Amino acid sequence: MEIPLWKQTMLNPMEYSEYANMSIRIIYEYCNKKIIPCIKTNKGFKIHRIEADKKLAEMALNHVGHTERHRAELIEEPVKQRRRRMEL
Repeated sequence: MEIPLWKQTMLNPMEYSEYANMSIRIIYEYCNKKIIPCIKTNKGFKIHRIEADKKLAEMALNHVGHTERHRAELIEEPVKQRRRRMEL
């Protein structure tokens, strides 16, 4: 099930629960001259455009489910590498 575009802007904590059985990681993407956290799941979903703040990203991660918390990881790409990828 694909996440509808209108839902990608900001998801309600209750809406995260349907993704709780997936393994989750947060990636930071360079978009519109801002670095924004995205939640990426092992099923290929990307929950996008949570405000660019690590604490908010971690809070969003907590909503996904405590069982997945230990399997989650925060990763950041170097900005140079991210910009290069955006230009391709």
